[in-house]
Amino acid sequence: MNNRAFIIIITTVFRVIYTDWNEFEGFARKIMSQYFSANLTERNLSGFPKRFDMVSPDESIVGDAKYLTLVHKKTYPPPN
Repeated sequence: MNNRAFIIIITTVFRVIYTDWNEFEGFARKIMSQYFSANLTERNLSGFPKRFDMVSPDESIVGDAKYLTLVHKKTYPPPN
């Protein structure tokens, strides 16, 4: 997996906007597709068993969107 850009997006910034993980994942894919000017889709990498949320057609960009929920149903996770 050399020469691949890995993306991780945390919901802490967007927690007010998105309450559903699937909606957030779609938003993250859309924004990162625009940022990288690439059509990112959810799929497995060639020869790799994990399914990633954002993969470019040539597999040079690979990423996951992470949706964090309330901790003990009381507070949001710390930003970093």
